[in-house]
Amino acid sequence: MGVAPGTYYVRARHSGKYLSVSGAGLANGASLVQWEYAAATNHQLVLENEAGGLSTLKAIHSGKVVDVESFRTTDASEVHQ
Repeated sequence: MGVAPGTYYVRARHSGKYLSVSGAGLANGASLVQWEYAAATNHQLVLENEAGGLSTLKAIHSGKVVDVESFRTTDASEVHQ
């Protein structure tokens, strides 16, 4: 069972902090960080279902999609928009 498409705040269970685009950046490559809750659009992500059972996350404030830097598959790879 998947998650329904919609707008979400993503919270880390271990810290209780939320996924946020750092500094409300608008540029490609702006880092995603964990941050205290704020009812700000750089903390809101839209989940969209794609073909083949895949989903994307898009930052509300910038309209940019969450991505792993340079398509890396290694541990500790940077996540950005």
